[in-house]
Amino acid sequence: MSFAQFLPLAFVMVAGPQILSSIFLATSKDWKANSFLFCFGALLSITLVFTAGYLLSNGASNQGASDDTISIIILV
Repeated sequence: MSFAQFLPLAFVMVAGPQILSSIFLATSKDWKANSFLFCFGALLSITLVFTAGYLLSNGASNQGASDDTISIIILV
């Protein structure tokens, strides 16, 4: 597969969910509330994941774990 064939597929995989969710939210009956709740849910989930990662990595580094190991675990 050449790069010219691969690029559109990569774009659809990355941008597809965002495009579809924005269309669904914009065309829904109560679009303002739905859009706000969608953004709030995204903010809440990202905040919780990063907070948990920070707290777990802070505790692990205090116990002598290397920073590289912590970075790999968070990425996985």
